[in-house]
Amino acid sequence: MAEVNADAIFGKDALHITAALSPRSTVVKPVVSARIESKHFNVDRLLAAGAQAVALPTADFLQGWTIDSTLHAEDVRLSGMHLSFIDMPMKIADDRLTLPGHVIDLYGGKLAGSITYDPARQDLTIFETLRDVQLDTLARDGKLNLPFAGKTNATLDVQSQGADLQAMPDKAKGVLRVYAKEGHWLGVDLPRSLLALREGKPGASGPQATTALAELSAAFAVNGPTLEADKLNARGDGFTLGGTGSIQYASRQMDLVLTTRVGNDKTLAALRGKRVSLRAKGPLMQPRISAEP
Repeated sequence: MAEVNADAIFGKDALHITAALSPRSTVVKPVVSARIESKHFNVDRLLAAGAQAVALPTADFLQGWTIDSTLHAEDVRLSGMHLSFIDMPMKIADDRLTLPGHVIDLYGGKLAGSITYDPARQDLTIFETLRDVQLDTLARDGKLNLPFAGKTNATLDVQSQGADLQAMPDKAKGVLRVYAKEGHWLGVDLPRSLLALREGKPGASGPQATTALAELSAAFAVNGPTLEADKLNARGDGFTLGGTGSIQYASRQMDLVLTTRVGNDKTLAALRGKRVSLRAKGPLMQPRISAEP
């Protein structure tokens, strides 16, 4: 058995690598066991310096390898986001790559799950759970324009096919479930919209518009770049809403048909006890709010 201890230095960032190689024969690739550690690593800085972006491995590249490795990293920067801790097992066996049981601490919560890629069949399977992540700070650091801010839980269970990682989202099929609390619907002021629609005026939306939501739950069917909401429910101060529709995350468009029931709220006293149907259609962060028959 051969053992290797090495440090890889990338400017201000460093990786410590411990590996053991167990030869099997002169014609068969060795079994590799490795542990990679880092106390600080800025992936964005590495990519900006000209390093190659992550790509899916080919069948020829994985063929014959047996690798059991783990990445332990703290204080990682990726796409502007801060990942406090990463525990990422990586295994290669039977010409397949798996990232089983990985856990990432980020923004007050955790991302955990597993990823499997079979290059011979070009099948990618992803199962991820998000728990108690503060979505607004994540979106701010990652420069993501998301229509919701708040403490978020989510489950993503999808499959896709292909050899191009960037094209995978367009072919994804599966389910996304979201539950969030103490948040805001960004880009829409629902109470003002309800009062405006009552007077025959357009609803209130735009960069400064927001609607406080005590909780939100939604189930989406993932169909390529389209998220189809077959169940969407939310509760705010003095109202509840439910509906269906779709979100095009690539083109950043939405088309939701919602029914709102107004409760005991002074601001919406003129609509107390009534059901109001409306449609939110257009750009994700500034949809047009109109009355729905």
